Parts: sequence; structure tokens; C-alpha cells
Amino acid sequence: MKSTLKFYLFFSLSFLFSMTCLFLFYCQLYSKTDYLSDLKAHIKFSIMPDDEKSTGYSLLHNVINLFANKVSNYAYVDLLTAANLCMIIILSFSIYLMTLFIRNYYDNYAQTYSLKSTFLTFGTSLVSMIITVMPGVSEGVYLGNGTPNPWHNPTYLICRPFSMLVFLMFIIVLNQSIKNQISKINLFLLTLFALLSMWFKPSFLISFLPTMACILGLFLLKKKIQLKNAILIGCSFLPAVIIIIFIYKFVFHGKSDNSISFGIGEFWHLYSKNLLISLALGMSFPIYVFILKIKNLNLDFQIAALNYFFSFLIVYFISETGERAAHGNFFWTYLFAMFFMFLVATKIFFLESKFTTWQKTLGFVLYGAHLGSGILYFSQILKGKVFF
Repeated sequence: MKSTLKFYLFFSLSFLFSMTCLFLFYCQLYSKTDYLSDLKAHIKFSIMPDDEKSTGYSLLHNVINLFANKVSNYAYVDLLTAANLCMIIILSFSIYLMTLFIRNYYDNYAQTYSLKSTFLTFGTSLVSMIITVMPGVSEGVYLGNGTPNPWHNPTYLICRPFSMLVFLMFIIVLNQSIKNQISKINLFLLTLFALLSMWFKPSFLISFLPTMACILGLFLLKKKIQLKNAILIGCSFLPAVIIIIFIYKFVFHGKSDNSISFGIGEFWHLYSKNLLISLALGMSFPIYVFILKIKNLNLDFQIAALNYFFSFLIVYFISETGERAAHGNFFWTYLFAMFFMFLVATKIFFLESKFTTWQKTLGFVLYGAHLGSGILYFSQILKGKVFF
């Protein structure tokens, strides 16, 4: 198939997928009964926050409040329409970034669209936890198992492209530091993307910051990079750290019932009776690819796997108290990590590595289970079913 036809195929699928999601977000915004979502709650919180002196803790809240104040004069219908369009733009941007990553854009800008990369891009946009009937394992298909593609939370969906940009730019800057040729522009972009990612939703960077520190420390021990370059990269995340301090004060300051506690699986055990099965249902394919490649992990997979490890520690040992205890806000960190593990594992398994016949067969089965479950999950949400 010619390159032009491959591009048109990708464009057509992108358009159809975007229109389908446009319908979903429209239903989430305007339906009064079905289509449960956090989107309307975030809009209402943005224009009517608990603290009248603040417009919210997320940049999303600030943007909505600014639009309501300066453009729509707090017209609720206008806000819903603007939010719907914004969600589609962000989703399209995410698909574009996934395509760039799968095409390995930071190694070869000249690569073209292919049928395989197109399939993998939209597959990554749809994969979910494996849906199965196992009574007594978890409280729902989503709760306790997690999914790399939740469809009900706007801050997650809006933050994800900026998190991808942080992930990609960190790899670019790290590779440049190995050659002692760090671009000032790339360093600035890394700082900017980290700041935006943290401000929209801190969940991704909560686990990525310790990941970044470990990777830099490991590279220093192996003498792959100079100390000054490691300091420069580390300092690029300082503005994001400042943002999370403000978010922490907003969420917990002066609210005695809400705080952070440390325990052993306090949140996870609310929704999962068997942690190992829940992990398997959520992460079978990327864990399988990780085991196959454990002796020869590339930098992408090292970062994604380490980030997943830290996200697991965070969600398993840290939870909230008070009215937020059952919300599972730290669980978003785990969902971000799941997404990056799927993104990297998919690319490595289908595009970069050679495996034996039986290894390929099992990998296809596991990926098919995740993709089939994701399509089923998405189709049920489109019908207005409860997302959890």
C-alpha cells in the first residue's frame, strides 16, 4: 500500500475514533442519568469551588474559570460545549503523540505511516484490563484492576499528552547528555512539559520524579553522563515540584478530615480481594514482554518499568483519609504507569524484537485479550454503562 493511502487510512480512522469519542463526551456532559463521568463535576467545581477565594487546584479548573469569566459569562451550556471540543482536541493530540512514539520519531524523523503502526496506535488507545468473570476477585472490571484507558476523567485525559511529552523529551535530553550535547531548547521544553503535566494532574509525575532520579543516579554510577548534566536535567523538574507543593496545600491545608496516610494496601484492598490476579488482569501483556526482554531492556522500557514500580509502591502504601479515602486519587498514578508500560511493550513486541513462535503466539493471545476487553469496555461505556 502506498504511503499516501496509508496516511489517508490513519487520518480516516483518527476521524472516526474522534467522532465516536465526541459522541461519548457529549453524552457524559448532557446526560442527566446515564454516562457517569467526572467531567461535569470538574466544571461545576471550577466555577463554584469549595473555597471561594480559589478557582481550583488544577490548571484545567483555572482555564474553565477563565473561559467562564471572560468569554461565556458563566453560561453553563457554553462551558459544556467548549469542554466537549477541548476534550476532542486533546484526544486527537494524544493519538498523534502515540503515533510519533510508535514510529520512533526521536530516532528517525523520516519514518512513514504503516498499517502496523496505525493498528498499534489505535490498539494502544483502546486496550484495557482483561475483563473476566471471577467472583470474589474485585469489586468491578475497573476498580481494583486498573486500566490504561479510563474514559471518565478529564484531568487524566488532558494530562496524558503532556505526560507523553515529558516521557519523550526526557529520553531525548538523556540521550543528548550521554553525548554531552544537551540542547537548551529541549531542556526548556522538558521543564515546560513537566510543569504543565504536574499542573493539570500531578499523578504521573509523582512516580516519574523518583524514576528520573534513579535513572540519573544509575547513569552517573556507570559514568554515562557528567554530574553537571544530571544536575541540569534534575533542575528542569523544579518548577513542577513547586506546583505540587501548592496543590498539596490546596487539597489538604485546613481540612482536618483529609490527609495522607501510610499503610499496607489500604486502598487497593477496598476493591480487590486478590492483588496478584488483579495485577495479572490489568498488566498481563506488558509484564510478559518485560519478562521476555528483561536481559536486554532498552531505555524506553527501563524508564517505563521503573515508573510502574514506583507507581505500585505509591498506590499500595500511600492512601488518603477522610471523605477522600475511597476516591483512590493515588490510583491515577498507577493508571498512568500502566499506559506507558502498554505503549512501550506494544512497540517493542510488534516492531522491534524477534521472538520464537510460541513466544509470539502467547504475546498475541495476551494482547488480544487486552484489546478485545478494551473494545468491549469502550462499547459498554458508549451505551451509558457504569465505568467501574
